Amino acid sequence: MKINKKFNWLKNSDFYKSLNGSDNRVEDNPEINCRLCSKYTKDINEFLDAISFWGVYYLPPEFYILFFNTRPLKKLQDMYERTNNTSNLYEFFIYILKLDFKTLKYQLCKLASEKGYLDILIYAHEHAHKNNLRFSMTEISSYAYIGGHLECLEYLYKHKLSEKKYLLLLPK
Repeated sequence: MKINKKFNWLKNSDFYKSLNGSDNRVEDNPEINCRLCSKYTKDINEFLDAISFWGVYYLPPEFYILFFNTRPLKKLQDMYERTNNTSNLYEFFIYILKLDFKTLKYQLCKLASEKGYLDILIYAHEHAHKNNLRFSMTEISSYAYIGGHLECLEYLYKHKLSEKKYLLLLPK
């Protein structure tokens, strides 16, 4: 089954993996009826519902742009209450929506490294870089190291982010 590019982000999900790992392969069953959402949608509720349904673990940059523009705190709190899971993505999103805007990019990089959310680390780093915000990536790397998140460490290394090249701007 060919998947339209605007839906490709859904391949990075537990649900898609389970379809491909079962006897009923996705390619053999094009009639599966499930929640789809383009990564270009302007409806954050539709995005969050699709994330929840599919169990997506790598989110496209379009999600974060919409997320920070709409700040869907109430929807996230409702979703979090329904999951009864103390270490989930909704809790993380609720936390970052409550952060002080001045320290948001630093906190995002720090938390993404601690939790191993590579997509969030990439988004926060690129956004911080575009806005000329700098902070200690050595410190950020240490959080990824302590958490055992090698993919985050690899990203930080590939971008040659080091204490020598960047100013240390930490929240007061």
